[in-house]
Amino acid sequence: LMQHDNATEENWNYIEGKQKRYYGLYEALYNSNFITNNNFKVMDIGCGACSTLYNVSRQFKQYGANIECNGVEHNKEIINLFQKYLYNLWDNTKLSLFTQDLFEHNYSEYDLILSYLPLKKPIDQEKMYSKIFNEMKPGALFHEHYGEGKGKDDLLLNMDKKINIKPIELLFGGRVNYLFLKE
Repeated sequence: LMQHDNATEENWNYIEGKQKRYYGLYEALYNSNFITNNNFKVMDIGCGACSTLYNVSRQFKQYGANIECNGVEHNKEIINLFQKYLYNLWDNTKLSLFTQDLFEHNYSEYDLILSYLPLKKPIDQEKMYSKIFNEMKPGALFHEHYGEGKGKDDLLLNMDKKINIKPIELLFGGRVNYLFLKE
């Protein structure tokens, strides 16, 4: 998301280059048989101004696939700015936003849950992962993207021993990514 001084609708734009981490996501999911129906529900935890959801939805639309985008964000001000300046860019994509504590949301109805470091403390991360993995429906996927070298792979990979999830690897965004499949 880009903001200039004297913010108006004309000078708020999504910067697609910042979302390269999800380029090729649709193809990776489709080619690995994770997209099995025509209505795919995606949740972005800590969605902010929805730039990840925007770029993921464009990939699905490019292939004619239906997607329902959902975001949960604790910061109401960010959601208000999104609705004021960016919502009109979403054309006919179904978008639902929830302003609430990330631990209060129910994650049981989504096919894919995305996250980008919504919580900073490792103890909070583990608590969040436990909640999400316990609530996910069978066949759902979870992916948390973070910059390389953050050291969270070990925490996520150790979660599969505690909860019925299976780590899988998919190539998208120019690198191999771990996703976690609820069995």
